[in-house]
Amino acid sequence: HVDSAEAVMLSGTDDAAYPFWSPDSKSIAFFDVDEGRLRKVAANGGPPTTLCAASNGKGGSWNRTGEIIFAPSAGDGLHKVSATGGDPEQITTLEEGVGSHRHPRFLPDQVHYVFLARNAGSVDGEQSIQLGILGSVERREIAKSLSNAEYSAGHLLTVREHVLMATPFPAPFEELTGGATPLVENIAVLGQGSAIGIFSATREGILVYQTGESSLERILSWTSRETGASGSIGDTGSIYFPKISPDGTRAIVEMRGDHEEGTDLWLVELESGLRTRFTFAEGDETHALWTPDGSAVIYTRTSEGKFTIMRQPVEGTASAQTLCEGASAMLSTGISPDGEILLMRFDVEGKKQNVYKLAINAGTEPEPLIETDKIESGAVWSPDGKWIAYHAESSNRFDIYVAPADGAGRKWQLSRMGTVWPAWSEDGSKLYCVTFDGALFEYDVDGSGETFNIGASRQVARTLVPSSEGIPYALHPDGDRVLQGGEDVGAESSISLLHMVTDWQRGLAR
Repeated sequence: HVDSAEAVMLSGTDDAAYPFWSPDSKSIAFFDVDEGRLRKVAANGGPPTTLCAASNGKGGSWNRTGEIIFAPSAGDGLHKVSATGGDPEQITTLEEGVGSHRHPRFLPDQVHYVFLARNAGSVDGEQSIQLGILGSVERREIAKSLSNAEYSAGHLLTVREHVLMATPFPAPFEELTGGATPLVENIAVLGQGSAIGIFSATREGILVYQTGESSLERILSWTSRETGASGSIGDTGSIYFPKISPDGTRAIVEMRGDHEEGTDLWLVELESGLRTRFTFAEGDETHALWTPDGSAVIYTRTSEGKFTIMRQPVEGTASAQTLCEGASAMLSTGISPDGEILLMRFDVEGKKQNVYKLAINAGTEPEPLIETDKIESGAVWSPDGKWIAYHAESSNRFDIYVAPADGAGRKWQLSRMGTVWPAWSEDGSKLYCVTFDGALFEYDVDGSGETFNIGASRQVARTLVPSSEGIPYALHPDGDRVLQGGEDVGAESSISLLHMVTDWQRGLAR
């Protein structure tokens, strides 16, 4: 409460993220990270209720007619659902070069809305703020910003070069008018990945914000399965999604923002921590996989709206080889034990993310393996090549499933608690997956016969909270250690306390 120095925790919101208010201020909607759901709770307390599934929500907005628009994951378009719950409806689709629509905000007429279209390859970090209207697929860019845009007192608030700016945006909300006026310098922004600014404003002109910079430095670290102890490897950096080589000596990681070309892949010597750059092309190189013999890395290059699957030798002077390319998102997820077939997430127009396969040396196009109107992704081969594990969307969450390698026949559901990103042990007797709050679970499995048997499960470690962008953990071949790239807890942060301005418009009048 703004008239009290005390904060009150609402029960059932331990794993809440990206909260937003109902128009009457009586309820709060939020994303339950643990369960992968959009929920709401009364502002004066009480049990939360579930509205729909949202695997990794990235912001929402609630209008006076009882409609909620929201970003269900980090790699999807916006969706709409009733404030009483139900089946969500997709209202925006990702355009070329854009990996996420997020942080939607309704405007006062309750039908127009603004949102951020995030391009992870943006050199200066500024993203496109777009204007949409319910009932129409048309949308257009109206501004640039480092973070989310907010509407307040007839103005659109955006962030340019870490300065909070206010630009007139009158009804009927067709375009910004006049010049932008700076309000707050050094506004806190939580990085290009999240693209969220630490500020909030009411329609009447109350503004709350924080200034400063949070440390976004990350570092590779081992976590022992037996003791839970961790130890860092090498220097800090914008390190994401490590993949360990088959011999356990090296890892390939994504490095973001180190060069103007975008996201690049780097090799890390796990013993010494020495890091060397592996890719140099313009655009983003992501979703790296080692070939089974460790001689090459297969990855996805994204540039100018085109997706290309590449294979690049680790040693020697040979250049990268193109395996396939196209305008649809193709993100590599798994390789068959013989190194001949690649599994990938393929975004199909009119459907969603599905599992496709590519014959690596055949010069053919990707073919569907598991294709429905739901999301299926993260597919990986079992070590004996008989089975494929993947995560799939159900009515209210994601879980892990196992199917025969040809995608035909029945499937087995591994988890029932909301999990993603499966991984096999070296001998195929264990299958791992992670919950939406970062609990890594191990399942005893046996696929040696004609059927797939699932045994006991147990939590073995904590990992980073998963997202749709990649698997947050890597298992060492010895089975005893987990590698991940997370925040450097020793880094300092300069984030200020909360500031509140009761009428920010007074600054415009001076």
